[in-house]
Amino acid sequence: MTLAADIITDLDVFLNADEFARAATYAPTYTEYPAVDISAMQLGYPTILTSVDHGLPAGTNVTLAGFSGDDADRINAQAFAVYFPADDTIVIDLDTTGLDISVGEPAPTATPVYPDEIETSVLFNREDAAAYGMEGTRIWIQGKTSLFSTAKPGETITIDGTAYKIKSPPVHGDDGMSIIELSID
Repeated sequence: MTLAADIITDLDVFLNADEFARAATYAPTYTEYPAVDISAMQLGYPTILTSVDHGLPAGTNVTLAGFSGDDADRINAQAFAVYFPADDTIVIDLDTTGLDISVGEPAPTATPVYPDEIETSVLFNREDAAAYGMEGTRIWIQGKTSLFSTAKPGETITIDGTAYKIKSPPVHGDDGMSIIELSID
């Protein structure tokens, strides 16, 4: 089964009278987190990294460095999103099954990165808000949850040259997509 999140970056078609795939620029705000040391790693898919009391939330992008082994170039100097963080572990979307990668001394690190803007694609929706008992037009997008997991009201998304503000926290679906209501300031 192909999920909407799998095809959204390739989607460039007319969907219905009020829903279109659009290029977008997302300007997130960040809570900055310090680099953390990695004390262990579980090879496989997904790859699980141990970092005691790391404090990194889901969706934080980190650049990894300091791993050892013949295949260390598959992880060193590469950026990954943090998935399913627990108190002492983070998961990254990397298949390390059968690879020669290890944690050595000094300890490898995961350093959060904070881009100013993120280029993406979204499904853009606009409809008459009267169906909801409101006046005006309701505007929302659907975007990948991995990108918008930490989106906050007030952040800016530019679509086709028009800047919109996130109106309320995203609603995350089980299909890898989030619905985000927008407003025009």
